[in-house]
Amino acid sequence: MFDLEDMTNVLWFTIITMTTVGFGDIYPRSLTGRIIVVVLIVWGSVIVSLIIVVLTNSLTMVMS
Repeated sequence: MFDLEDMTNVLWFTIITMTTVGFGDIYPRSLTGRIIVVVLIVWGSVIVSLIIVVLTNSLTMVMS
């Protein structure tokens, strides 16, 4: 019914949509390129999350 290329395309578009990156004009076409981009997307999300946690903790008001 579906071949491997269709399944990798579905997985690719699902990851890109869920992470709200939204590649449109330029995107990797090879499996290796897509794997690298997914790893970079996850890594970028982790870095942004850590920055938000650090800023939230440093700006928290403490009653003394």
